[in-house]
Amino acid sequence: MGRPEGFIYGKDGQARFRNSRKIVKSRIKAEILYAWKPVRSDVNNFYYFPDEITPYMKDNYRNPQVYRWNIYKNRSEDKRIVYIGETKELCPNRIKNVLKPGPSQKTNQRLNNEFKKYCLENNYHIRLEVCSIDKMNLGNRVICQEDLNRDFIRKLIEAMLIEHYQQKGFRLLNIYGNEDGSE
Repeated sequence: MGRPEGFIYGKDGQARFRNSRKIVKSRIKAEILYAWKPVRSDVNNFYYFPDEITPYMKDNYRNPQVYRWNIYKNRSEDKRIVYIGETKELCPNRIKNVLKPGPSQKTNQRLNNEFKKYCLENNYHIRLEVCSIDKMNLGNRVICQEDLNRDFIRKLIEAMLIEHYQQKGFRLLNIYGNEDGSE
């Protein structure tokens, strides 16, 4: 009985597909155009940690978001310390969890403690901001703000922004945002 077509045989006698030695390379090009917009506690004021959640916030931020906590001393442009995250519902759930973390919410406990240290002991401001996506190209697909309803899109954008800000030299409060994996 002969050998089947489409295979090559090595010196060891093992059959391999004829094209198995050829490595096919692919490229995905990703580009995002975005702006950070401060979360407002009402029409005239921005939200800062540890302020209480307002009815205005519940009405306007009860949706999926990629967000960051921007920690700065004098001006918001001094942005050098940030926490970047994603959530299915920014307000009230995500904000409430940082303000009053439960006993099993280790990340929220850590953020709450760090935020208190920065704002109460060191007089830093901690402003909450949302990522407003003007346009994102992922290969041939255009992704927009409405696509944040999809978990994997939010997680992709979060990961891209964490990597971007780490490369720019920001101190990230994300555990996996530090080079050595430390908090």
